[in-house]
Amino acid sequence: MMQLDIYLFNKMKEGDQHAFNFIFTKHYSDLVNFAMVYLKEVSEAEEIVQNVFLKLWEEREEIDIHSSLKAYLMNCIKNRCLDYFKHQRIIERYNDRISKSQEQYIEEADKYLMLSELEKQINSTINLLPSTCKNIFNMSRIEGKKNREIAEELNISIKTVEANIGRALKVLRANLVDYLVLLVLGMVFLWNSFNG
Repeated sequence: MMQLDIYLFNKMKEGDQHAFNFIFTKHYSDLVNFAMVYLKEVSEAEEIVQNVFLKLWEEREEIDIHSSLKAYLMNCIKNRCLDYFKHQRIIERYNDRISKSQEQYIEEADKYLMLSELEKQINSTINLLPSTCKNIFNMSRIEGKKNREIAEELNISIKTVEANIGRALKVLRANLVDYLVLLVLGMVFLWNSFNG
């Protein structure tokens, strides 16, 4: 170390704040310029240099410098800049993950809303059906009963069951033509839910 730096550093180690201020003033601009080689932004470079000087003061009693004071400070700046880059990469990865999670959440919410709207439309269309037709359709599609079971339970012919289901499907197709895209998306969503 240069004689003046040795003297100032030893005084600073003893707690002399004037020696610290002199070191700070003497090296600050050069160290900010050095940090700018890594960071390209003045405010970030200044913050890193200020943090290095703060640590120098706080840990002055434990620090042993075997080269020059300026070389020691430059090495500290370089390490802080590299840490800054690592931290930035972690933040970017985290933000990417958050962004993807938000996109996925919005996508799932959109699908839910589409399915909910579709379900409302289907239910209101089913409610338009005559009561017998509605009852047969619900037994078939909601309760999952076979045509023969419905016919036996209601004491009607299988042909009557088939005719009522056909009528219900025709009304549904006519009233849900605007929701065809939603229906397809809903089916894709359900397929992905069951298979994903």
